[in-house]
Amino acid sequence: MARWRRISRESAKTRRRTRRQSIRLSWRPLSRLGVVWPLLLVCLSARAQQSRPITQTAAEPPFDLPDIPLRPETRPAVEAPPVVGSARLFRFGVTPYFAHLDYHNSSVKQQANAGGVYGYASYGTEHLLEAEADYINRSDRFVPDLHQWDYTLVYSNFSIPGWKFRIGGHYIDTNDEPSDGAYTVIAGAQYYVTGKWDAGLDAYYSRYNGFDPKMDVYQLSPHLGLEFLRSGEHHFRNDLKVHWIDLGEDVGVGRHLFSVDDRLAFMWKQWTFGASGWIGRQTFAVRSDGFSVYNLAERHKGGCGLDIGYGLGDHASVTVRATREFFVEPGVRGESWSTSIIAMLSISF
Repeated sequence: MARWRRISRESAKTRRRTRRQSIRLSWRPLSRLGVVWPLLLVCLSARAQQSRPITQTAAEPPFDLPDIPLRPETRPAVEAPPVVGSARLFRFGVTPYFAHLDYHNSSVKQQANAGGVYGYASYGTEHLLEAEADYINRSDRFVPDLHQWDYTLVYSNFSIPGWKFRIGGHYIDTNDEPSDGAYTVIAGAQYYVTGKWDAGLDAYYSRYNGFDPKMDVYQLSPHLGLEFLRSGEHHFRNDLKVHWIDLGEDVGVGRHLFSVDDRLAFMWKQWTFGASGWIGRQTFAVRSDGFSVYNLAERHKGGCGLDIGYGLGDHASVTVRATREFFVEPGVRGESWSTSIIAMLSISF
């Protein structure tokens, strides 16, 4: 009988050990992923349970969270970008958005409406493709109204554990002749520790063939993200970015421009609250991981924004953002500013 009890205890230990090993193996693919997310689109903290796949909600910021652009004209940002690492082989998501802008103390601009669609497709845990199309119609004084399309395509690879590499491009189709046909090449690398921190460097090259002479713009944007005060229902995340821009030609704002932007977000249950701001000098800047390109020769001085998002179940979220941007138009001494309201709906499949 003593021998039988000993064998039974050893069998129970073996079953528990096997179950623990099985749980560890099932999480191994997910442990290679990082965390970062977005607010109207609102452009990832990878949390998963065996009973359901990783989802994209405002309460669970997805895996590779892009920054939240302050630019009111085009893409208001995907505040909940794709989650790579779902139990499913393929995942898809779409985020339509709409934005309204009012301009104050501007000699030319009056108001604008913008809209667009962001989408992503991921394959397994290593491949992610993102695309976006944006349109803006701006009412101007004394000059023809602005009509502009922006197209962005970015591929990201996560084959090396702890690393994300991406490459892509942005193209502008507009009736603003100097920037019509302008394109931007996007490249970046990022190292991440899931649920703790990440750091990386993005590089952008923009070409404006409509200028005489043609103008090249180079930009480097190192960034650092930290997650802290994490508990079962809430956590904070802070994203800091530095932008250095070198203009091939002096358009009246200097050739070397520097700026810093920061965003603090608080995630609680199904809610996400964010505050962001930046200060410095920017002209022909690239923001939002390459999805927003400022193609007008005006000097931007700073901006701020507030956003709030709510998760609608496991596969959808809605976000609203308000932003203000300060800028100086070419040939004008006074400062102008824009106020924008953006609304977006993110859905994953």
